[in-house]
Amino acid sequence: MSHRLVTVLVLFLGAFAFARYQEQPEEPVTEQELLVRPAELAGAPALSVDMAFMMAMDRSRTAGGAVILHGCDEPAKKVVRYRGNTLQEVLNDIVTADPSYRWEVENGVVNLLPAKGVPNLLNLQIASYDSGEAWSLATAGAYLLALPQVRKRATVMGFSQGITGSGLSGAPPLGPPTPVRKLLGVRLQDVTLLEALNALVRANRHGEWIYHETHCQLENNFQVQFPE
Repeated sequence: MSHRLVTVLVLFLGAFAFARYQEQPEEPVTEQELLVRPAELAGAPALSVDMAFMMAMDRSRTAGGAVILHGCDEPAKKVVRYRGNTLQEVLNDIVTADPSYRWEVENGVVNLLPAKGVPNLLNLQIASYDSGEAWSLATAGAYLLALPQVRKRATVMGFSQGITGSGLSGAPPLGPPTPVRKLLGVRLQDVTLLEALNALVRANRHGEWIYHETHCQLENNFQVQFPE
């Protein structure tokens, strides 16, 4: 076999191997496929609405976001008792336990929202957003909430704080090296704050954000958590 033929064969095999092992883009999941995912929660202990939603997202490996409203004279926290096993059945269990909420699926992300409407802050229009070097949801969320337009709207609305959950820095813990994680790579234009939060968990392919808004006498605040 000539040297030239060997070279061509090596290049061909190398190109074939590269093409074979390239990461293939995931096929988009339809809403129907998403809702029949097993959540495996039948018989689990009763939980509050937000904890029930978080567990459903975690067990089904689904991206989601929930909006939880708090006031001064709230009734005793509703508890969710699971009867179903699929994600749709568990979501129905949640809104049956507390009809003040509804659920919907927005482009692959499950949202648990107040039945009376989305809070004004989450309808804020974001001109542009870039998650930059963030690879964790909490870090990307911190960047999002730090946008001047978000801070300005929160101040105008009288909110005293707006913080995210653990892992704000996105720095790896001390100890053995951790696997390299991909950047989220979220770049958005002309979206609402709600849509931006959904885009973060969609890019992460699972995980959730939980938005808490509290109004009680002089206490007015919001908090966005990214449970890890």
